[in-house]
Amino acid sequence: MVPQTNGKPDLADIKYPYLLMYRSKGREYLYYRRSGIRQRVHGVPGSADFQRNYDRIHASFEDKGRIAVAAPGTLAKLVLEYKSAPEFKQLRASTRQQYAFHLDFLSEKWGDLDVVTMPRSFALKLRDKYADTPAKANHLLRILSLLMAFGVDRGYRAENPLLRIKKLKVGHRKPLEEYEVEAFRKVWATDTRERVAFELMLNTGQRRGDVVTMQRQHYRDGEIQVMQEKTGARLWIPASADLRAILDPWLAKHDHMMVLTTKTGRAMTPTYFGHMMTAAFREANLDATSHGLRHTAATRLRELGCDHPTIASITGHRTAEMVRQYSEQRRRSQLAIAKVNRATRDSENGARTKSD
Repeated sequence: MVPQTNGKPDLADIKYPYLLMYRSKGREYLYYRRSGIRQRVHGVPGSADFQRNYDRIHASFEDKGRIAVAAPGTLAKLVLEYKSAPEFKQLRASTRQQYAFHLDFLSEKWGDLDVVTMPRSFALKLRDKYADTPAKANHLLRILSLLMAFGVDRGYRAENPLLRIKKLKVGHRKPLEEYEVEAFRKVWATDTRERVAFELMLNTGQRRGDVVTMQRQHYRDGEIQVMQEKTGARLWIPASADLRAILDPWLAKHDHMMVLTTKTGRAMTPTYFGHMMTAAFREANLDATSHGLRHTAATRLRELGCDHPTIASITGHRTAEMVRQYSEQRRRSQLAIAKVNRATRDSENGARTKSD
């Protein structure tokens, strides 16, 4: 059942613009409603089929509703051209959705800006305006830079004004220590969604976008099959004893197709997953992120003796490289402390010799 707020469905776990839920005869339906027009969106939220249907409807409204009023040479016009270009259409569905969110935001806020005369200072002010949410600031910079590069190729201007603009530092991504892992486990029981999500990320090292698409048939014979959306790689990851101890009773207790669902039984979106885990870490009094669990998983593999190519084959090359840097930093720290301890012992031994 859908939770009710003031007589209306609670749509907190639906993150698609203009998407609304309607109930009829005990059943729930999702519709795209915009400019007084309502159109049914078929499929399960989070599935590739649903994403294709949503993107198709959203794009049709964008083209009809905005292209006529976007003045030539403006940021809004450039956004529309980019979204109709092969560079955008050939992106993965989830990437298009993420890009479209920021593109629409830029267009709605600053669509009247002239692309030719847009100064570099505009990008700096944009970054600083959202400095309190550095991830958002960096995403906006990235999308705007991509858009300007597209504009350069299309003859809007001669150069990209966003080149070499420094991004802001984002959050806490270091691996969790073992005591932090245990702290989370003490707060969240084995039969909670938060605990299942935590163990899946901790024991597979996958991105949240890959975790939310895991289905029960992907887990069999002691392995989890993963098709990484970002890389296209197909992985077979052995399920650890810790993961099996959580996952087996969880799947036995539930009959849904997806391993993880929202409270209302629908497929999770990556955004929903991120918000859920942020709240779960906060409840456990941990300064951590779901992305940090990927680094924790990779660090554990390194400490078990796996080499970096092996780790990279599971978690990705970037994460493996960050683990290499973290492992090296930890090794240097341990060597430094060992030197301090030796110096302390030598000093104490020297003091005893003099006293004797």
